[in-house]
Parts: sequence; structure tokens; C-alpha cells
Amino acid sequence: MLDVLPKVREEIDAFPYGGEQSMVELDDFEESVYILYDSAGLSEAQLMVGESSIFFIARMDGEHSLLDLREEYERELGLEVSTEDIEGIVQELDAARFLDNSNFADLYRNLEHEFINNPVRQSACAGSVYSDDPEVLQDELDILIKNAPKPEEEGRVGNVMRRAPQGVIAPHMDFIRAAKCYGQVYRELSEHYNQPEVVIVLGTAHGRMNRRFAICDKGFATTSGMVPCHGEVVRRVLAETADIADFKEDIFFHRSEHSIELQAVWLEHIWAGVEILPILVGEMDEFIREPQKVKDDMEIAGMLAALEGIRQDYKVTLLASADLSHIGRRFGDERDLDKGFITETELADRDYLRHVLKGDGIGALQSLADHGDRYHICGTGCIFMLNALLPQLSGQLLGYYQAVSEELEQAVGCAGVIFE
Repeated sequence: MLDVLPKVREEIDAFPYGGEQSMVELDDFEESVYILYDSAGLSEAQLMVGESSIFFIARMDGEHSLLDLREEYERELGLEVSTEDIEGIVQELDAARFLDNSNFADLYRNLEHEFINNPVRQSACAGSVYSDDPEVLQDELDILIKNAPKPEEEGRVGNVMRRAPQGVIAPHMDFIRAAKCYGQVYRELSEHYNQPEVVIVLGTAHGRMNRRFAICDKGFATTSGMVPCHGEVVRRVLAETADIADFKEDIFFHRSEHSIELQAVWLEHIWAGVEILPILVGEMDEFIREPQKVKDDMEIAGMLAALEGIRQDYKVTLLASADLSHIGRRFGDERDLDKGFITETELADRDYLRHVLKGDGIGALQSLADHGDRYHICGTGCIFMLNALLPQLSGQLLGYYQAVSEELEQAVGCAGVIFE
């Protein structure tokens, strides 16, 4: 295998076991230990690897042979290693389907075939992010609504039920870390707003898709049942954008992506029977550098036109499933996750939200361009689409939060917003 050029898939991520650079002793490990996992959810495997293995895994880019890896290790660290040891790492990665090779391609084809031929998008998060017991889940969601703080900004006065809101921003991190924010958003929707005909769920795509958007034509299974997809609306949007792009091309990305599923769970809880149009939206990194160029993108323009037509003919709520800043060593920052860094990040998030709350999508992108997206906003694509469909419409900020995980050296921001 000396001439093999192993390549680790881009979706394979790692997090430290027991904290950043912690020293643990587990069986054969007497060094810092990391958990490798597939962030795309295609492989269910997890590998526990030592710090020395990370040296090789980080360099498996399809251009280094096993001999190259051995020589680089010995040259940089001054330690000896056998090619058999490196080969063992490669074999573990291959068995877990973490390598970009024919074995993974076979797995991908089988999963894709299974997904496309299933009329329902099966849950990817039940039993992990939320309970797979219907009664337990209902109780947990009710508790989050009951314990939610009052809105940060005042909304409409009185308790009269109002027509469905035009737009909503909700987090897509797990229910525990974003408990207050989820509770605020869905309490407001359940207690003060009537159910719309269609919820267009604009979900954040965490993988890099071929197209800017991926439409799913399947209902979303949940613990309690299923949130149906609005078939007529799906067919209409696909038909009206067919000359621009096939927005079902990336439908397989819906299989493991959690950003729409988590909203489906909540929508079923507060608005039984509501139908959705599930759309994954890719990030818009290039427009953070040059915000004005977003107006020239044909795929974005085509999707906006199609969705605006739906808004004219149906009672629609747009729901952007988006988190905000992602900071800490887990996300590539070299700074300590101290109070100063966290406060600085909140100020940047709130500056971004200032434009979002005014319905100024271009201004929101420009606020990120001003600091080079230093705080790694997640959700710019779906939030921009919401702003672009509701230009100059002011939103009510229900709350802003940061989920700080010191043991993982990370903090993630989120906000709840309603555009009435």
C-alpha cells in the first residue's frame, strides 16, 4: 500500500474527547484523544483516535502516499513510525467510510437510492436531538414554551390572535442549548398567531451543494407522526425555476440535514396539519466579500420570483432556520473563549441583526463584510432570502443567546425574530 494516496472526506470532523487537549488514558491511548465522525451523517461510525493519528489523518488529502506520510512524520517530529501503523489507520478510516474512495461511493449510491425511493423523509434526529417517545417529546416542548423568557423587544399589544406572521427566524442547534430561544419563538407563534396555509422552511445547508437551493418533495417524519409537504407548491416552484436550475438535484442533502427537521418537530407541535415547502439554502460566502453581487445571481433571482408568487397566492409564513456566530477553537479560532471574546462576538451578532431586523439583506451581508465574517455566521443564506422576500419589513427581536460550551472550546449564537 506504499503508493496508495488516501483522501479523507471533507465532511469528516473531529472533536476532543473530554475537552481541548485533555490527557486521558483509555486502553491503548496515553495521549490526547479525539472523536472522528461524519458531519454529513452518511456514515454512523465514530472513531476514537490519538493525537499521533490526527497528524496523518490531517495530511490524507489524496496527494500523499503512505511513504510520504511516514517520511513527513519522521522529519517533523523526529520519531520513527512503521508504514504498517499508518496502513492500520487507513484501514480503520476505510471501514468507517471516512475515505473518499470507491467504498464510500458505494455507500453513497445505496443511501441515495434508498432515500429517493422513500416517499417520506425519515427522521435523522429522533432519539438524539429530541426524544423518540411522543409523550415525552410533547411534555419537553411544552416545558420549553412555558419557561421561555419574555421577549427582549415589545411586540403587538393585546392577546388577540393575529394572522400568521410573514417571517420568522429560529435557531437550528439542539433543543437543549437553544431552549430559551426555541421556547420564545414557538410560544409567540402558538399563543398569538393563526396557522398559515404553508410554511416555507428555509433551512441552512451545512454541506456544499451543487446548486444554491435544494427542494424536498417529501413529508418529514417526526416522533409524533409526519409534517406533510405541500405537493402543489413544490411542483409549482420547481416548474417555475426549471429553466434556471434543477432544484431537486441536491435533494439527497435533505437526508441528514437537521435544520429543517428541527423546525418540523416544532411546527407539528403548535400547528397540527400545517404543510411545508422544505428548501435547503447554501451559504453565501462570496457575497459576504461583495454583497452587491447577490443581485446578479440567476439562481437566487429565480427562486425569489417563484417564492414571491407563492406568497401572493397562499397564506405563507417564511421560516429561516439559522444560527449566528460560531466561535472558539472548534471553529478555527486561536483565541481563548474568554468573556471579552464572547462579548465582542455578541456585539457583532447584534450589529448583523440590526440590519436583518430592518429587512435590509444587503446591509446585513455588508456588516459581515466589514469584519470579514470573523465570527463565522451560520445561516446567512436563508436569512438573506427571508429579508429579500420581505424587504424593509421590520422584525421583533424576541431574544439573543449564546450557547457556550467551555469543555469543547466553542460558543454558538442564535436569535428569535418575528416579522409580522
